[in-house]
Amino acid sequence: MKVHYLLDERIRNNHSKIINNEVTYLNPSLLQRHNFYVKNRTSFSKVLCFGNLAPSLKLDVEVYTYFHQRIFLNVPESFSIKQSFNFKLKSYLFRYFLRNTNYILLQTESVKEELLKKINHIKSDKVLVVPFYQNMQNQNLKKIKNSFLYVSSGSPHKNHDLLLNAFKTFYDIHKKGVLTVTIDSMHTNLFEKVKNLIKMGYPIVNIGLVSRQELASYYSQAEYIIYPSLSESFGLGILEGLDTNCKIIGSNLPYLHAVCGPTMSFNPYSVSEIADCFAIAINNNMKKTRQKVFNEIDSLISLLK
Repeated sequence: MKVHYLLDERIRNNHSKIINNEVTYLNPSLLQRHNFYVKNRTSFSKVLCFGNLAPSLKLDVEVYTYFHQRIFLNVPESFSIKQSFNFKLKSYLFRYFLRNTNYILLQTESVKEELLKKINHIKSDKVLVVPFYQNMQNQNLKKIKNSFLYVSSGSPHKNHDLLLNAFKTFYDIHKKGVLTVTIDSMHTNLFEKVKNLIKMGYPIVNIGLVSRQELASYYSQAEYIIYPSLSESFGLGILEGLDTNCKIIGSNLPYLHAVCGPTMSFNPYSVSEIADCFAIAINNNMKKTRQKVFNEIDSLISLLK
C-alpha cells in the first residue's frame, strides 16, 4: 500500500527504515498535528490514528482511531494532582475529538464495554475489537524455578510499590524466589527503593530498559509473570509472557480476565494477598494459564486496503 507516515520527531532514528513511502516527523504538539491535517485534508483515502486521539478536524475520508489508554475512561485516585489533571485534560480532548472518527479500534471486549458505558453516544457497531501486538520470541531456555518477572514502566498505576512490599513480606518468611523488574532511573523514587531493597539482600533484579532480544531471554527463563497493574487496556506483558510459556499471576481486574484465564489472581490493593500468591506459587504445582486473545494484525491491515 502507498502510505504516508506521520511520526513523532523523537523516534526519527529509532525505527525500521521506511522504503518507498513518504514520512513526516512532527514534535509532539496538537497544534502541529492540526496544521498537518489542515494542509493535507484531501491527500488521503483513509486515516489510521494510533495514539488514542482522532484528528482535530473532520476529514472527508474514513478515519480509524486506535484507543489503548484506558486511564482516559477512569483516572485512578492514586495519581498525584498534576498527573490527574494531565490525564483529565487528555481525556477531555479524547472525547471531544471522537466526533472526527468513523471507527474506534481497541484490544479487548472488556475495554469496549467500558467505553460504551462511559461515552454513551457512541454506537456499538462503530467500535471494533482488533487486538494486535508483536509476538515475543520464545528462546526455549530452561525456566528458573520460583522466578517472577514484571515488565512494565514505573508509572504509578503500574503498582510497583505494593508489589515490592509484597515480595519483601513474602521473602522474609519463605527465603525463596527472585523478582525481576524493569524500572528506568527516570522514576527516581521507585528506582532508589529497588536499589535499597537489593542492598538489604532481597533477591530483586532490575534490568531497566533493555533490547527486545535481551528481554526475550528474561521472558523465556521466567516461571511466572506477576502483573499487579491497576489499569490496563491490554496488558502487553501478559501476552508476551504467554508467548514464552510463562504462568500468569495478576490483578483480579477485567483487563486480566479479558486476555487470559490466569493461573492465579489477587486484589491489587492488598499487600498480603499478593504476598500469599508468591507463597502459593513456590509451594504448589500451579495450573497453566489459558490464553483468550490472539494477534489480529492481518485484520487491522485489511481494514486499510
